[in-house]
Amino acid sequence: MNLDSAGMERDYFDLFDQLYRTFNSENTRILLSPSWAQAVTESFLARTKETADRLGKVPIHMHCLQTPIQKAFSLRRYGQTAVAWLDERGLIDEHVALGHAIWVTDRDIDILARTARLDHQPPKLQPGHAQRFGARVRDGPAWRQRGHGPGRQDHQR
Repeated sequence: MNLDSAGMERDYFDLFDQLYRTFNSENTRILLSPSWAQAVTESFLARTKETADRLGKVPIHMHCLQTPIQKAFSLRRYGQTAVAWLDERGLIDEHVALGHAIWVTDRDIDILARTARLDHQPPKLQPGHAQRFGARVRDGPAWRQRGHGPGRQDHQR
């Protein structure tokens, strides 16, 4: 299958720019949202970060390490977890929210505890979700020791 990655990137950012100019306000926040960290190009991620920074740290939301398949994909493709790979590219900061980041390593927890927000962290918010994927979510003490807790959502940062 031959995908036009450059064309999809162009269309996405054209649409984002239009939505941001039209609707972003004090009451409505338009976010950047590459839906799955492992499914976009490095160019797309770099442009996401550049756009977020240029517009005053627009929040970025993406799903990451939601399943063991996503974890294995990152390890095979990048030689490290998606969190470590994104961090090396400057994408992990206080303006990035990672949804369902449950297949994390101790190193990932350390990276995320520095600055990132974690959304939809099972098991407290979504116990069925973790069980459905068979996730071995790190226990609460491991997260809290590093400044996070499963289920903690901080949307005010």
